[in-house]
Amino acid sequence: MKRVTRVGIALGFAAATAVLSVAPAQADTAAPGSTTTVCAGYPTPAGYVDLGWREPGCWMMFPGGVRVIEKVDGLPVGTQVTACADSPIPAGWTIEKSYLDNSGLACLTVNGVNKITLQRTS
Repeated sequence: MKRVTRVGIALGFAAATAVLSVAPAQADTAAPGSTTTVCAGYPTPAGYVDLGWREPGCWMMFPGGVRVIEKVDGLPVGTQVTACADSPIPAGWTIEKSYLDNSGLACLTVNGVNKITLQRTS
């Protein structure tokens, strides 16, 4: 019985890992301006910005919650979005404003700043 249990746990872990590993790639098919979530352990995909963190986490193997991300690739020039200050800045976007705002989704605060307003410039 122990062997069956160990095999079942190993197969379950492998299946969960496979499902979680495709989640960021699936986000690439999203429409510009749409939001999705990624587990805390995954990097923000290119063309996306971090909007903030929320609980609960992704499975027990990824503690720390999930990040809500927005696809900004493909949005028109002049569009503004609010993101976490530690979010990657996609090509063609510039920081217009940095500030402290504790409303909405949680973002990491560094040097008194936790949010930024980005603008599409090219």
